[in-house]
Amino acid sequence: MEKKRGWIRKGMVVVSMTNLDQRMTVEEFIYKSGNIVDINSNNVIQKKFLVGIRCSWIDGNGDKTYSPFHSKELVPAEIAEKGLSQAFSFYSREGAYKDY
Repeated sequence: MEKKRGWIRKGMVVVSMTNLDQRMTVEEFIYKSGNIVDINSNNVIQKKFLVGIRCSWIDGNGDKTYSPFHSKELVPAEIAEKGLSQAFSFYSREGAYKDY
């Protein structure tokens, strides 16, 4: 089976492993740019690195709140709804989720 890449997409509903009850929407991806020097050819290559995912949710006061998360701590809400064991399996990339 080919490994699936990029399971997380803008607009999808996710939860954090620290709060499985709080549904959030993925708003944007946060990147950082940097240069890498290829020591074999002395070429400078500019790379873009994913450093976080900005998510939003409605707080208890009815206000829209934003916060950045590391992509590895997020789980699709549809998987988390199946139960705590399924959420931890996805988080650990075990069982049916090892190729995500």
